[in-house]
Amino acid sequence: MTKLEKVVDNFMFLLTYMRQNYFRPAEQITRLKLSHAQFHAISFLALKGPLPMTELANKMAISKQQLTPLIYKLIESGWVVRRSDENDRRIVLIEITEEGLRTYTELKADIKHKFEEKLSELPENQLDELDDLLQRIQVILKGVT
Repeated sequence: MTKLEKVVDNFMFLLTYMRQNYFRPAEQITRLKLSHAQFHAISFLALKGPLPMTELANKMAISKQQLTPLIYKLIESGWVVRRSDENDRRIVLIEITEEGLRTYTELKADIKHKFEEKLSELPENQLDELDDLLQRIQVILKGVT
């Protein structure tokens, strides 16, 4: 097995472990109010501001056709609105509402609390080590994207 194959295997194992033990519990928190895809959409809008449908679809790695019904549901729930771009009326922007931002903020806090509960079991020295490793991983992975 090459070094690259070993790294890929370890990476895949870690992703699977994280999905089962961290992301699934987080998805269960969001599922009480909205779907995972809806949470993903309002997350982008909360962080990036208003986006055209095409750009939001690209960021979410889904087609515009898949995004359309998702956005309609978010509009019906009062979490996003559609509005015309002031510079180009042909462009329709999707913008998170105050209620949507409040929902996103609450869910994000609940998810963070769940992560904190899990990680609070680690001793201080392992938390320091994990923090250092996570920062290094971010730097390394940002260098290849």
